[in-house]
This record gives sequence, structure tokens and C-alpha cells, in this order.
Amino acid sequence: MSTLSWITWITLALVSSLTWLVGSRVIRIRWIPALFLAILVMTSIFCGLYLFCTYAKPTPVKVIIALPKSGDQVTEPYVVISGTVIPNNARVTLVVRSEKAIKWWIQNMAEVKTVEGVAGQWQTKVSLGTQEEGIGENFQIIAIASADNVLFNILTGRHFTVRQPCDNIPKWEQSEPIVLRRTK
Repeated sequence: MSTLSWITWITLALVSSLTWLVGSRVIRIRWIPALFLAILVMTSIFCGLYLFCTYAKPTPVKVIIALPKSGDQVTEPYVVISGTVIPNNARVTLVVRSEKAIKWWIQNMAEVKTVEGVAGQWQTKVSLGTQEEGIGENFQIIAIASADNVLFNILTGRHFTVRQPCDNIPKWEQSEPIVLRRTK
């Protein structure tokens, strides 16, 4: 789970328990029972968030990479990738990894819009190495998408930061991977 998820969980638990503690002092509950109940509230919040994280189901999403096709060769370090996503309000990004790399690189979010009356069209530019690095390598690219709001993704540990490397692909819905070969 991400650091942001832990910070959010702890903040919710502390605010809830402190609210209980202040409220119990206002209605003149003694300190020891008030502290016990504040700790009980904090524990309950953590248990509730754990259950939410465990059993909450993300909104179903289908994301497809349309162009380029797997096996294509590219000559530039930046490539435009396009595809479709259903539902059309989903957020889409891509993760890229070269054949020599261990980590996945999360790219910028794609812009999802309606093109020629077809909703859910997206397009974004991905980085395949640098001007000097990545030449002669294969790059695996996967589109990932989520139709859930940011708070849902934070509370369920599905939040991530773009333009950062990660060990595993984030837990969003995934497209079929494509492999591009960079020749220059």
C-alpha cells in the first residue's frame, strides 16, 4: 500500500478519535473512559478501512491499445499511443518497461475525449528511454485505467504517482501488453 494511503488512514483514525475525545470532554465524560473510547474509535476506523480496502470492488473498466500494434518498430524515444476505454469517464495512463529494466515507468495521464462521435478515445505520448539510452531494445507497454475517484484509489491502496518507477504495475484494469522495438 502506498505512503499516501497510510497517511490518509492514520489521519482519518486520529481525527475521528480526537473528535470523540473532545466531544466526550464537552459532555463531561471522565478522562479514563474517554481515552478508552477514543482508542476504541481509532481501532474501529482502522478495521473499517481494512475491510473497505479488502472488499471494495473497483468499477469495471475495459482499456485497449489500438495503435501502434505489437511488434512495430519505432525510431524516436517518444511514441504516441492511442486506444479506447469504457466507460469514457475513466482515467488512463500507460506503464512502460524496457527488456533490460526491472521497474515499470508510469507515464503521464492520457486525455480521454470524444472523437468523431465515439466516446472514450484516448491518446498520449510515452517515453522509450532517452536520446542515447534504449536504442536496440524492446519496450513492453500496458495501458491501465480506473473509473473510480481518487479517494477510492487512495483508500484501497490503488493510488500511484505518475512519472515514477514502480516494482509492480498499479492495481488498475490493464490492456493486453504491446511490445515495440526501438531501432534508433
